[in-house]
Amino acid sequence: MEGIPMTEVQMQPDVEARDIIADGGLLFLFLLLLIGLIIFI
Repeated sequence: MEGIPMTEVQMQPDVEARDIIADGGLLFLFLLLLIGLIIFI
């Protein structure tokens, strides 16, 4: 039983990061970087 709360605490940041990725924030930033590189070149 003691191990269950520990894993929950460790998993929370992962869940938040995955929510951001699911929202498309990272993908959007990656696309912006690609477009910026294409314009720069």
